[in-house]
Amino acid sequence: MKISICIPQFNRIYCLIKCLDCLQDQCYSDFEVVISDDCSRDDTTSVIHQYMKTSKYPITYFKFDENQGYDRNLRKSLELANGKYCLVLGNDDTLTHNEVLNQLRNFLIANDYPDIGFCNYQENSDPTKVVQRALETKILGFGPDVAISKFSCFSFVAGIIIKKSTFDQFNTSQFDKSIYAQIALALNMVCNGAVMFSIKESWVRKDITIENGGKSNSYLDFINQSYFKIKAADGGLKSVIHVLYQVLDQNQMLTPTRQN
Repeated sequence: MKISICIPQFNRIYCLIKCLDCLQDQCYSDFEVVISDDCSRDDTTSVIHQYMKTSKYPITYFKFDENQGYDRNLRKSLELANGKYCLVLGNDDTLTHNEVLNQLRNFLIANDYPDIGFCNYQENSDPTKVVQRALETKILGFGPDVAISKFSCFSFVAGIIIKKSTFDQFNTSQFDKSIYAQIALALNMVCNGAVMFSIKESWVRKDITIENGGKSNSYLDFINQSYFKIKAADGGLKSVIHVLYQVLDQNQMLTPTRQN
């Protein structure tokens, strides 16, 4: 069963190469890497073409002629995939160990090929810091209640796993420019019968280390330590609410407010 590791790319080629290097050690051999480049302004194209010559696994590389934005770039990486399943990574993320794809394959087969899911992830700089969006490794089910209860688990894109045929069925440009197309996709899929699953294991390393004194690519490593002086903005909350409203409205899940 082929698995496609899908990576939306934009600049930061040094992070992407580190990500790709880490994938070379996967024990599972039937996988490909798909890179969609959102018109990077660095030397991504030349570096990737050179990297492809010696890579142990096949790499598909596509570059937009003009910048499209995160959502379209993410969708393009999934559109180009040839695997039965897609596992999404950011260009500064990678997998935690060399058995991840083997474990994923075994889970998918044992659970009758569910449609969409997510795993936990950890900080590269401190593996003990695990973000537990999944409390169990299990089939969560489908339907509006499941979709609403778990939509926030798709806010971080790395570690999202999608059956390619199900993605093709629900793929849409409607939520491009929202920066949360993956939330809309997951919500709409599960509301309409796609089976969701969760993986408790931490399969993704976030903000992989680059050559900058051992620091990760996270803004947390560079921000002024008097961060308490910075007031939080909406953090994308307005965009999330807009995406939720649109999907729920399309699926006729909103109850009109009674006017007195």
